[in-house]
Amino acid sequence: MIHKGLRYQFPGADQMKMFIANPAKYEQKESTAGASVASPETTQLVSIEGRSGCAACDHGVHPIRDGGQLGLAVKSQDGKVYIVEGAHRDYKNTYEGRFDGLPLKVTGSVLKESGQFVWLDPKDVTVVN
Repeated sequence: MIHKGLRYQFPGADQMKMFIANPAKYEQKESTAGASVASPETTQLVSIEGRSGCAACDHGVHPIRDGGQLGLAVKSQDGKVYIVEGAHRDYKNTYEGRFDGLPLKVTGSVLKESGQFVWLDPKDVTVVN
C-alpha cells in the first residue's frame, strides 16, 4: 500500500485495516531521534583520513543521494564511518578500489550524522601515500 508517497507493508490484513483506519498514528513525526541533517547555514567543512571500504557491504549503509549505489566509506581512527556522496560518479578510480583499504583523505561538508555514520558532500578525495 502506498500512502503519501511511502510504501507500507503489513504482516497481515488485520494490521493493514488498523493502518487504513488511522494512518496518522503510524506516520513519522517531524523529529528524527538520533539523526541530524545539516542546514546550509550550519554546514561545516571537515577533513578526515582513514581507510576505504564499501559503505553497503562493510557497514550496511548507502549514500543519501544515490541510494541504489553501494557507496564509498572511509573509516577513521576514531571509529567514525564517513560515507562519500557521489563517489561512484566523481571519483571513479577510488570508488572502484574501495575494497583495497586505500588510505584516503577526504574534505567535504557534513550532510547528515547518525550515530557513528557521517555523510559527506566531498570537495576533495585523495589517496594518501
